[in-house]
Amino acid sequence: SLVVEKETGSAALPEGLIDLTVAFQLKRRGVEAKLVIHDARSAAAAPDNNLIVLLARAHRWFDALTGREATSVQEIARRDGIDASDVGRSIQIAFLAPDIVEAILAGRQPVELTARRLMRIGALPIEWDRQRRLLGFPA
Repeated sequence: SLVVEKETGSAALPEGLIDLTVAFQLKRRGVEAKLVIHDARSAAAAPDNNLIVLLARAHRWFDALTGREATSVQEIARRDGIDASDVGRSIQIAFLAPDIVEAILAGRQPVELTARRLMRIGALPIEWDRQRRLLGFPA
């Protein structure tokens, strides 16, 4: 938990300043770094819009294939003006474990899980426990 203590009568800190001690970790996220404060459960995370768009697109394309709106990944790619390999890699995201999807929608995914990283995964395991380990979720 986060502990905040005010120094009283100390010459080390000027009046009105506090000494704050927290456990943190610096995590790489692509070219940027994020400061992750541990046990800061009260702070609500902002959902990653890029991840949410990726999830929605994966489900939309999967539904198009299963609902016979499209007959192939190539047809979806032509219709949406993107590369067929991107469509193929995206569709597997429709098979993420429900708790992973819920965490992404709530903004509780691991800080290193980005849309770019998710798209770079070659073959996403179908087993949910393997997905959790691969993507940095507790197994």
